[in-house]
Amino acid sequence: QPIAEWVDYQPARARDKEFYDIMLRDGEIVECCYPNGIGWFPMHPDKPSKHGRLPDYRVLRIRRCKHPMDD
Repeated sequence: QPIAEWVDYQPARARDKEFYDIMLRDGEIVECCYPNGIGWFPMHPDKPSKHGRLPDYRVLRIRRCKHPMDD
């Protein structure tokens, strides 16, 4: 569940250790990802991702979301 609007992603800016939906440069949206180091890990329990860790350079936009288990 999104709880914020999409914002352009700036890799150098600090990220809260919260969950985010991420929009990749090819337009694909990967729901419920967690930032770690210089990448993102898909964490959605009901929607397995075909991706492993997604490096920062693939991410175009981000938006805060709630983890589905928090409902």
